[in-house]
Amino acid sequence: MSHRVTLLFAFVRSRAPTSRQRQFLRNGARMRALRSLSIVFLTLAGISMACRSAAQADEHHPKEPPMSHDEHSGHSGHQEHRFEDPESYAERWNAPERDAWQQPQAIIDAMELEGAMKVADLGAGTGYFLPFLSAAVGPEGEVFAIDTESSMLSYIDKQMQAAGLSNVTTVQADASSSGLQEQSVDRILSVNVWHHIPNRGSYSQHLFERLRPGGSVWIVDFLEDSPMGPPLEHRLPPEVVLEELRAGGFDASIHPLALERQYLIVGKR
Repeated sequence: MSHRVTLLFAFVRSRAPTSRQRQFLRNGARMRALRSLSIVFLTLAGISMACRSAAQADEHHPKEPPMSHDEHSGHSGHQEHRFEDPESYAERWNAPERDAWQQPQAIIDAMELEGAMKVADLGAGTGYFLPFLSAAVGPEGEVFAIDTESSMLSYIDKQMQAAGLSNVTTVQADASSSGLQEQSVDRILSVNVWHHIPNRGSYSQHLFERLRPGGSVWIVDFLEDSPMGPPLEHRLPPEVVLEELRAGGFDASIHPLALERQYLIVGKR
């Protein structure tokens, strides 16, 4: 019996890990733990990068409020987003660098605005076009800054008051109505907004009825190959916009003014 026990202990000792083996096993466990941590870290890093990419995509083409024009945005229809901090968007949307490709004065000149006219900026956003429109119609004219975002309208009111532009009036709109009275304006400008308007055919008719006889609507929207703007599936070929304006009663045509990233369409009543 004693001989058997001795053999058993010898067998167990032969199977037990040596101190070097134990150290090796501990090192192996550490390596496996480090590999697991590395996998977790890389996974989190990938999620972080994806989130940053999504944020950058939103920065390039933010989920717009109903009716706000900037280099990206427009009327609701595809997306919903609330702009609670207009100042943060104005820093980019109203940046002087935008003038180079937007050519605001060239657009104003094409519209043939005259003193005492009444004009509307459909989707005024942070008011980029308002100083140009205000100057064109003069103190006897009136500019209606239209938006569905109350925060944008409040921002515009403050900015126009600070700039001394007393001929600018803000107008609250919704997805189906501009908020304008019938036959109340001579010109309607819509910049980077048209592609977001739902039911554009009927909305076109609505705008037609808001214009005085001889008035016109001016649609500026993104070209298919523009480096900014809505996703490709939301961009409208100018031919589509022409059809939609004609469905509302307009005599519509593409204006010859060449913009770097957009087309200009005029619909006349």
